[in-house]
Amino acid sequence: MIEKNIKLQITTSELQYYSNQNDLDKNFFIINNNQENIISIYKNINYNIYFPILNINKFYYFILTKNHNLIEKIINYNTKNYNIICDLKSDKYSFKLQELNIYLNYNLLINNEENNYSYYIYEHDINTNTNKYINGGIIKVYNELLYYNLDYKIINNTPAIYNYNLINNDKLKLYNQLEKNPLIILKSNYNYLIKIIDIITHENYELKIYKDNVNYKIFIYNNNINLIYTNQIINKINFQIKNITGLILLENENIKNIKYNYLNYENININNKLIYNILNYIKKENIDLLNNNINNLNKKNINKLLLINGNYNNVSLIINPKNIFIGNIFNIILLKKLHKLIIEFNDYDDIIENNNILNGSIIVYNKNKKNNIKTDILTTTDKLILKNNSLEKYGNLILECIDIINNKYIFYIKTLLINDNSIINNIFI
Repeated sequence: MIEKNIKLQITTSELQYYSNQNDLDKNFFIINNNQENIISIYKNINYNIYFPILNINKFYYFILTKNHNLIEKIINYNTKNYNIICDLKSDKYSFKLQELNIYLNYNLLINNEENNYSYYIYEHDINTNTNKYINGGIIKVYNELLYYNLDYKIINNTPAIYNYNLINNDKLKLYNQLEKNPLIILKSNYNYLIKIIDIITHENYELKIYKDNVNYKIFIYNNNINLIYTNQIINKINFQIKNITGLILLENENIKNIKYNYLNYENININNKLIYNILNYIKKENIDLLNNNINNLNKKNINKLLLINGNYNNVSLIINPKNIFIGNIFNIILLKKLHKLIIEFNDYDDIIENNNILNGSIIVYNKNKKNNIKTDILTTTDKLILKNNSLEKYGNLILECIDIINNKYIFYIKTLLINDNSIINNIFI
């Protein structure tokens, strides 16, 4: 869980950030000194809120309350009693030292989006043990805020954006597609702070948002950071980052396959086949046939729908990684039941000592029990052999290049394979 230390100060009865408050953290606790004095915070963030000492005889402190429920309570610290105004949960308060002077820290964590919270700021006089009301306002709670550093790169004269964040990397997905505009996929139940840095010039770039080819400034760009509220995105929206234009899609419970629509994945709607026994061809374009017993996958097959429907029951897919880039995808549909499917690499350079890698997970849908099993693949696998009890007609495999390290290619495999047998424990040979 993210923890943020928020340092505040009062100037002429107005709430401000303390002078050395981290600029990035200000985005997690946004102060608006308007008519309603609104503070915007985010759920599932562990806040520590306090006022550094400016007067050794007094200290300010912060209170959050629901429905304006306040009580007066005595809190003991270092053998001395302090008469404090607080909400019903007084355990959120703790005294701490700053250069031998005490201040009162308020710990705040909200895990819902209710917006009936208010805040109060009081000044405590240590000598008289009394409290004076200073300021107050409304707290607005938003979905959790995630922070990402994205890299702007130019590879083979083509600009692209990459996400190398190890934390929460499944909640912001980037697809730099060959001969197609890049795609950013965001989760609808999160908000985003995004910093985009040119790895050569170290410049920061704005994520400009467009709708219907008109500049649609619904997001904030401040201190080189883009703040995006996903509740202002309706399914999809256009973006520009310097000389890159692309599409932002919102992934939520109602739009589970939206990203694959953009990649022409739903030329064949596999979910409709599983649920309604109907196979829909929406657009008959960007389709290649893999009808041989040995099929080479190369750059001409990237981001197309690849159909296996030949006369062979044992099929091999050999990936030639030459001219493949990060984000390129091989999308494969089985239009017939197979006995065996082999996926391996054909190294285009014999001097490469390190094998290319397949990793990811295999998901098999059991038509009889109406459930899935998932099997993770070892990260050292360079050859995968699947056998017939997971290779029923209409299974789907996606192979995505996710990294290139010293000419070694790493592909991530995602599947929805189909089985009509009650025994599906062993899906590998």
